Amino acid sequence: MRIYRDHSSLPVLPVERWVASWREAEEAKASRAPLPALVEWVRLVRVVGMAVATDEALIADFRARSGTVYHPSCTCRMGAAPATSVVDARLRVHGVPGLRVIDASAFPNLIAGNTNAPAMLMGWKGAELVLADAR
Repeated sequence: MRIYRDHSSLPVLPVERWVASWREAEEAKASRAPLPALVEWVRLVRVVGMAVATDEALIADFRARSGTVYHPSCTCRMGAAPATSVVDARLRVHGVPGLRVIDASAFPNLIAGNTNAPAMLMGWKGAELVLADAR
């Protein structure tokens, strides 16, 4: 898995290619109607709708409806080195005294399952660390 430290180095697919890919997919779906009698109807509904849409309208629609079904996590990654992480093992933000991140954003790696239980554990453990450091 490649980890991008600098978002400016992320590969970017040109928006024009997204639009072209979407149009190709719609054409393919229209040609695969469930019943032969519906082929022309499906093609008419899908192709006419997208044929009259400008690329700018499609891009605006993509932006309005796109998102993720995943819970964001690992955005303030835990680790020993400030160059590759935001918080240390005690959930303290590197270089900012008195500030901690105690939620799923401090996960060091993505998890394969639901984030609910791990996030609750992170909160529990974080509370213990805060109390321990206050003693």
